Amino acid sequence: MKKTVLILWGVGALFLISSIPLFVEGDIGAGVCGIVIAAALFFIGLRKKAARPEPKKEPPAATPAACGLIYKGYHSDAARTHGV
Repeated sequence: MKKTVLILWGVGALFLISSIPLFVEGDIGAGVCGIVIAAALFFIGLRKKAARPEPKKEPPAATPAACGLIYKGYHSDAARTHGV
């Protein structure tokens, strides 16, 4: 799981927990706002979790034989250094 998803869920949980005492104190409006903000953060976290990009498939690395660098069993750089 990505770090941003965990942060969003953590902040959402804090908003949810902090809105409970507001209901007890009788401040219904602030409690509802805390729950709405928590729900929005949880929703954004779920969307980011679901929208994970597909891992990119890289083409196979080019080998000297595939590039035509090997001639008669010698690598072209090796042939130059050994005088072949």
